[in-house]
Amino acid sequence: MPTIVALGTLLSVLLGVLFLRRTPRKSSLDKVPGPAAESFLTGHLLKLFDPSGPFHKNLVNAYGQVVKIQGLLGADQLYITDPRAISYILANDNGIFESPRQTVSLGNVLFGPGLGGVSGPQHKKQRKVLNPVFAPGHIKQITPTLFQVGRELQDLLSARVKSDGTELDVLRWCTRASIECLGRGILGYSFGDLDGQNQYADASNTLIPNVGKLRVFVPLLPLLRKLCPASLQRPVISALAAFWPNLKALKHDIDVLSDTALRIYNDACGASQDHLTGDDKNILTMLIEANSTVTAKEHLTRDEILGIISIIMFAGSDTTSNTLVRILEILARNPDVQARLKNELLSAFAGANDIEHGTLVQLPYLDAVVKETLRLHPPLVMMDRHTNEDAALPLLDPVTGTDQREISSIPVPRGTIVWMAIAMNNANEKVWGSDAKEFKPERWLSDLPPKLADAKMPGVLSPLMTFLGGPRACIGYRFPILEIKVLLASLLQCFEFRPSAAHTVHWRLAHIQAPYTENRPDAPSMPLCVLEERL
Repeated sequence: MPTIVALGTLLSVLLGVLFLRRTPRKSSLDKVPGPAAESFLTGHLLKLFDPSGPFHKNLVNAYGQVVKIQGLLGADQLYITDPRAISYILANDNGIFESPRQTVSLGNVLFGPGLGGVSGPQHKKQRKVLNPVFAPGHIKQITPTLFQVGRELQDLLSARVKSDGTELDVLRWCTRASIECLGRGILGYSFGDLDGQNQYADASNTLIPNVGKLRVFVPLLPLLRKLCPASLQRPVISALAAFWPNLKALKHDIDVLSDTALRIYNDACGASQDHLTGDDKNILTMLIEANSTVTAKEHLTRDEILGIISIIMFAGSDTTSNTLVRILEILARNPDVQARLKNELLSAFAGANDIEHGTLVQLPYLDAVVKETLRLHPPLVMMDRHTNEDAALPLLDPVTGTDQREISSIPVPRGTIVWMAIAMNNANEKVWGSDAKEFKPERWLSDLPPKLADAKMPGVLSPLMTFLGGPRACIGYRFPILEIKVLLASLLQCFEFRPSAAHTVHWRLAHIQAPYTENRPDAPSMPLCVLEERL
């Protein structure tokens, strides 16, 4: 009982401090259009993270490319689709704008002090050490390893598919293959057979849904970490988890991720000490060796490397497997696209098990299908930033304020949270044209709309914002694109995919988009009919 009382008191203090910091005042955002909040406590946050996701489309349709919404305790926030405004934010990342403390705190709690859980100089230090490790040449060398996993995935599905076709949860097996690709290719670690028991795969599958159940409490994390000494934070979480099932489930997932990262790190340290060369090297051992040669100021601590392993493993497997099965679902519903892509792949492989990296990445229709899927269905539908100082956001297209005057630049006060709407920006009809919301791989086989050049999107996979841009862009974005192409090529050479006859798939927003069915509402799955078609 004393523990519960103490925790209740702490929660009251946190809410009180937030309330005092959110005292209503006249704001430069008062004339920006937007809906009224139904709750002062949670603002629009519950709708913003509504699993069904209609709030995002409704915002843009009703209010345009810059919308004022409310956060916790009525704090003004911005939801932005305008490409020039997003470009300005990313160009000034880690300066005028930075990842919010609540987002960094969540990353630190989930994965430790790696890229997603640190900011400022510490984040810059980690990027500086990691940038050379994720160079294109290193990613290229991983291609044969990925094809090996692709062949294992072929064999696994082949053993389960009957002559007239079999319905399989392809997400389960694509996730296992994605984890193995990351393990072998990046970390020099194998999780074993794709159909074996894998505690990490189970935990990574439920982590984001479990975070989603507690998402409204994330804004409290920075204050909790500030008021509660580091030595007491884990005991406090354990005490709460004892009578809070949702937190208990999340803590279990975090523990599995942490234990896995430690096991991989210990293995890599032993391998690095053996001075591996050539094909035996992997990105993690290269990182450990590079870290041993930098100055004391640039040196990464053991906890930082563990955090980097955790975030790379999760971000690289969960989002990649979801994108891969999204492509398979689209192909199943568009047999003409599937047939055209299959023909291109069969012609390129000509009966071989794999092909050169350069040949694979230059296949035009494969590249078009992957890019079009990443455009319409980015794994992360939005990303937030905190405004460190008063700023003025330039707009590509002016908006009409509540006073009916045209606004071409939005004055944003210090402390404002701005949401960059990645998915809505990627499908912005004002930039991509009237067919922006249609799946058309062919758009990548000819010149793109000229207004994309005017938008000057700074994405690392330009003109898409799927992997963001600037100092906090996805550092290893080349790897998931290569992995998707390899696994997709491996699957389409042997199988045909059709929609499930028994289940309807719904994609839910839980910060990361994931597929669900009516018979499995608590865990992601993607049932598809799979037919073997070895040619």
